[in-house]
Amino acid sequence: MAATVVDTGGITSVWVITPKTATTIDEGFALRDRPSVFSTGGSTYLSKIPIWQHFVHETLHSHGALGHSPKNSQIGLFWNTGATGASLNSWDAMTLGWMKQENVYCVAKESLTTQSMTLVPIEREQVGLRSVIIKLSEYEALVIESHRKDKWSERWSTGTSGISVMRVDTRIDTVWDQGNSTGKYLVPVREHSLDFLKVSQTFTTDGIKVTLVKSGDNDQIRIEPST
Repeated sequence: MAATVVDTGGITSVWVITPKTATTIDEGFALRDRPSVFSTGGSTYLSKIPIWQHFVHETLHSHGALGHSPKNSQIGLFWNTGATGASLNSWDAMTLGWMKQENVYCVAKESLTTQSMTLVPIEREQVGLRSVIIKLSEYEALVIESHRKDKWSERWSTGTSGISVMRVDTRIDTVWDQGNSTGKYLVPVREHSLDFLKVSQTFTTDGIKVTLVKSGDNDQIRIEPST
């Protein structure tokens, strides 16, 4: 035990970086204890996962965040350690208490009127509105975000951009190996896709219509009741 030779008092996690030449440790491991110990492995290097991303993902679990939701391998470092978009989605950021109030617009479905607003991409460090959350019921919400190939999505293809729509149902527990997920992307519809909503396209669900009106550095959207 490391604690017998090293003072681990005040240490909450230890990150172990294995040599790329090591073959015995095939996959990184996560020991959740006091302190927690997280390691890289052969799969980390084979998949070309940024090492910092692997460790941040695992450390977020140790903060008590469930993660792995919604299930899209391209969007969000908290889906898994290898996601090509390494941002934290606004629902996770908000529930962790890391979303500033001015960065999110919330409205209940019954109070929704036709409104236009500009969103900044969650993959970019920029001041501005980052998310629209529409409360559908006591347990459900729509989460609308803008996306771009930028600082936290450098591995995306050039020109990748658009709007995503996520539906959250807090009655559903995310279970990694069974496919259950508290959040589900309605746009993009496929789990491995970056097929976002584009300019002039609309998406309607739960009596709400979302339209991407204009796109440039940021995205101007319109939200409105569909009936």
